[in-house]
Amino acid sequence: MLKTNIIKLFSFLSEKRKNQKKIHVIIFSQIYLLFLSFFITFFIFRVLADGRSTLSILFGENIGEMLPRFLVSYLIILIICEFLYLATFFLYAPLFIVYPVVTVACVANIAKINFRNEPFVFADLLLFNESMNIASQYPLRLEKYLPVLIPGFILLLILPVFIRRVKINILKRVISGLSALVITVLFFTHALVADSSIINKTARSAVWNLADEYRHNGFILEFMLSAKRSLVFAPPDYNKDSVREYALSLGYPEEYIMGETPEVLPNVIIIMNESYWDSDNLTGIAFNKDPLESVRALMKKNGSPALLVPHLGGGTANIEFEFLTGKNIIYYPPASMVYQLFVTRKHWSLAWYFRDFGYSTTAIHPYYDWFWKRSTVYPLLGFENMYFEHSMINKDMKGIYRADKTVSQEIIDRYEMFSEGGSKPVFTFAVTMQNHGPYYARYFGSDAQIRLLNKIDEHPARAAETFAEGLRYASEAFIYLTEYFKDAERPTYIIMFGDHAPAAIVDTIDFYAIGESDGRSEQELYNRYVTPAIIWTNQNNYDTDEIIRNIGTVTPQMLTDEIFNITGMPKPAYIKMLENIKKSARGFTNQYIIDDNGVARRSSGFERIADIYEKLRIVQYDATLGKNYFIDEFAD
Repeated sequence: MLKTNIIKLFSFLSEKRKNQKKIHVIIFSQIYLLFLSFFITFFIFRVLADGRSTLSILFGENIGEMLPRFLVSYLIILIICEFLYLATFFLYAPLFIVYPVVTVACVANIAKINFRNEPFVFADLLLFNESMNIASQYPLRLEKYLPVLIPGFILLLILPVFIRRVKINILKRVISGLSALVITVLFFTHALVADSSIINKTARSAVWNLADEYRHNGFILEFMLSAKRSLVFAPPDYNKDSVREYALSLGYPEEYIMGETPEVLPNVIIIMNESYWDSDNLTGIAFNKDPLESVRALMKKNGSPALLVPHLGGGTANIEFEFLTGKNIIYYPPASMVYQLFVTRKHWSLAWYFRDFGYSTTAIHPYYDWFWKRSTVYPLLGFENMYFEHSMINKDMKGIYRADKTVSQEIIDRYEMFSEGGSKPVFTFAVTMQNHGPYYARYFGSDAQIRLLNKIDEHPARAAETFAEGLRYASEAFIYLTEYFKDAERPTYIIMFGDHAPAAIVDTIDFYAIGESDGRSEQELYNRYVTPAIIWTNQNNYDTDEIIRNIGTVTPQMLTDEIFNITGMPKPAYIKMLENIKKSARGFTNQYIIDDNGVARRSSGFERIADIYEKLRIVQYDATLGKNYFIDEFAD
């Protein structure tokens, strides 16, 4: 009986579908597109709600902010759906394209926030290989959302069956498609380019905390905001006169001759160590031994210099770029990868600098050469020699990545290859991988020396032990390298610093001594962005030791200046400018500013250095993406 009734119902609806007038078809099609766009947008905000009521977000105490953002997100989705429909007159086109792309991207956005504390941005579309590589280790967890997505998709799949497809001739199709294209392009051009666009008026901007910005904007608005920021135009007041005026006011010497080099040019070896972060910052847990035991005495002797880094849980290549070039990534689109988008021509870096003094310049990274386009970027930064996972001499693994000690041995082997028996100085920059996440148990037997003393759930406990073990290996690999170079006749400086803290570790609340406020202290939140800098030299020189002890905490950009202070190498004009800026601020990121006394402050109070910040934007643009009106580092 039920089967018969269903057949009759479908027959009735089918007959009605055949007899639908064109005006009714248009109305029903538009209703469908409105519903499809609403469902997608509602899902986006449901994901944003993360267990809370979606309606409470839209109609709660922040209704004046969140409801307009929902409506603008809805409008953006609707315009895309309308374009696809008017270009094809096929209702399944927006369903089969917009529905899966947006919903999967929305879930990927959550995965990226959990992994790196940054949302999915427009620039990620250019990083397909990198994204797939990372996604293989950090699954999307799409199954959590399938109870909503699958029924919704089935319903949206059935509804067009009852709407007759519009039949029009080829000419009208072309006119319709072109008109839809023009309207869509005009809308998005205005939205992305105009300063007074609907995006600017509706979205909340908080570049110092993109994850929080996403929580206020939702996925669509946040993605559009990132696309808008990816369009890097010359600053409004960028011209020959302004660059010269601002550079000179910041301390850039107009007529400058570099000082004398040391009598013996030193070897300079830099190691950017993956997730090298002081485990003492985890205030709620303890280990049976200090993971940094082998370098702790050296750290204290040097006054515990440290880096305030701009990223948490990722962004290694950006920190690498900032250190090598002395250029602050704050002036590039938030969450973008500078290597991927903006290093397309010869860029000044420490490698070019040392190369001009006759050094052999070598870059080592024990991973894929295409990752963050390093094989393309390194030559543009001045590296003569590059070695990646497939071309390294040493291939020993610890866990799932090349061991840090393997990288140390690679540095030694390449030194012996290019130093010509020690007669030629070397500049080597190495990036490690051993302590990269995910931090599941991967050290066993004699490889596992560190145990957690606290009783907590097994999964976070194994993660903490794995991370701490990686710190131990990294520290011991550093000492292994210093043991080799301690008897070198040529002065040698070895500096190792962490690229960032691992988000999976530092954002695990079980690892902190939470007080009555049930939250981490401001100091604990700040510590997530601070990594150790370990500095060693085979020279016994009081002045050098004093320079190292006075470094304190600086950003990667300002560590570039410190390299010259430590090694005694003469500073180029741009670095002299940084030296002068450091008298007012030891560095700044989107999250924090370090003032001239070494005190860290939230970057939301940029007023203290607003003049320096805006002037440096113009000067750095001229040096990197601009026309080199006044700043041409290769002419120094």
